[in-house]
Amino acid sequence: MGTSTAVRVPVATTGTCPLRVSYEYLTADVAEAYLATSAGNRSDKKHIQANFENDLRAGRHRLTHQGIAFDSNGHLVDGHNRLRV
Repeated sequence: MGTSTAVRVPVATTGTCPLRVSYEYLTADVAEAYLATSAGNRSDKKHIQANFENDLRAGRHRLTHQGIAFDSNGHLVDGHNRLRV
């Protein structure tokens, strides 16, 4: 698997599952590994992926609150299209 640079910061606890937030710079290998954990809850949306790719190539990518998310079992539940780009 590729490498990921991460800063992991526990920010809250909800019941027995701590909420963790991190900013990561992902390689294609790490993105593929994350996609392999998918719970299968998201469809492949080529038009959204094309928009993300265009923004990346044009230097318009910004750090926002919209990231990727995993459930408490480690399955990817949000961010599929961002990771596919």
